[in-house]
Amino acid sequence: MQDFTRLILPDVRELLAQGDHEEVARELERLHPADIADLLSHLDPEEGAALFMALSPKDRAEVFEHLDENVQVSLVERVDRGPMVEVIEALSSDDRADLVQALPEETKEKILPLMPQADRNEVRRLLSYPEDSAGALMSTEFAAIPPDLTVREALDFLRRVGPSRETIYYIYVLDEDNRLVGVLSLKDLVLAHPDDKVQDIMEKDVIAVRVDDDQEDVARAVEKYDFLAIPVVDGLGRMVGIVTQDDVMDVLKEEATEDAQKMAAVEPLETSYIRSGFFELVRKRGTWLVLLFFGELLTSETLAAYESTWSSLAVLVALIPLINSSGGNTGGQSSVLVIRSLALGEITTRDWWRVVLREMGQGLVLGLILGLVGVGRVLLWGDAGNVPELQLALAVGLSLLTVVTLGALLGSTIPMIFKRLGMDPAVMSNPSLSCTMDILGMLTYFNVVKLVMGL
Repeated sequence: MQDFTRLILPDVRELLAQGDHEEVARELERLHPADIADLLSHLDPEEGAALFMALSPKDRAEVFEHLDENVQVSLVERVDRGPMVEVIEALSSDDRADLVQALPEETKEKILPLMPQADRNEVRRLLSYPEDSAGALMSTEFAAIPPDLTVREALDFLRRVGPSRETIYYIYVLDEDNRLVGVLSLKDLVLAHPDDKVQDIMEKDVIAVRVDDDQEDVARAVEKYDFLAIPVVDGLGRMVGIVTQDDVMDVLKEEATEDAQKMAAVEPLETSYIRSGFFELVRKRGTWLVLLFFGELLTSETLAAYESTWSSLAVLVALIPLINSSGGNTGGQSSVLVIRSLALGEITTRDWWRVVLREMGQGLVLGLILGLVGVGRVLLWGDAGNVPELQLALAVGLSLLTVVTLGALLGSTIPMIFKRLGMDPAVMSNPSLSCTMDILGMLTYFNVVKLVMGL
């Protein structure tokens, strides 16, 4: 919560409790819609609905766009149908479709019949596209003109239709079959001679995305070319919508959040952490924790298999966390670097050898550094019981060198394997890596000890 919101929240609550909606409106009239949305999000659902209705119709629509989806759904369920339909109609087509999709079926059935037929058809069409595709992300309110208009005619047209378009920074040129044949910016139109033809000043090599492209690919294209919006075309090259930069920012935020949750072995949350149900969080965390628990049982079995080695030399047990954590930490670093590079398109599975060789080299160097630190720690320990210090130091050093190198190798390889198999490397790699490195760490450590000490 912002400091300003925290400051006025008690006053707004008091005014709402008194039913003084006119004073609430005066209190908020100088605020930006985003600040009002922040304030509304921190009110109880009934208070939020009362504040929302205290706003003017124009302000309601602007504030609604800045609200989280779950708050929007709460308002739709509590605010009178008439005012709410006006707000929904003011949304861009993509935002309107996202909202309708998020509504409970009962509420959806009450709202849809109140919307104009054209809006209903548009919502159904957008919802028919695969989730996380360009079609599901796009807006259909774009500025389009035929190529044979003059600049003067094009500007006159934009003045008439501009208010109903999501953006007019780019103007798309379509032929009689709605195929995308060119694009020009508003700046191009303003600076051109009024009698010039659009087809003579437009850019003919248009960068576009397909309606079935994944939203991450769309986001990368917008980021790469630094567009404010990118056109979306169907299989025949006909333009069907645009994806704007603000939509891309939402995608990047959503994908980054999902990746962070998956890499922590948590199923992605459908809403914010604080608004997620208690048992929903338990389910999304518990599933992976149970799977990891069974994986760690293998670690226990490995430890039990080498009981004859460590039971006589208790000092070896004290060093197990040192060995395992070093391999796990190194593997985690490599895994994050590779997963992020795969997500950004910096590398593909065809770069496997380059990545593996690079990580093996780094693993050897890092393993050597940590091995020397481990040797120094054992020698400074000064009390290794009945174990020769030099032999123990050598065993620890070689174990760290091996385990850290294995961690780097597996941390870079496992995400590439899952990516190649068509699985999400973010959700699969770290849990698999954690269990694997625990087992390999102990196998390596005890076998090196047996080899060096002749046990």
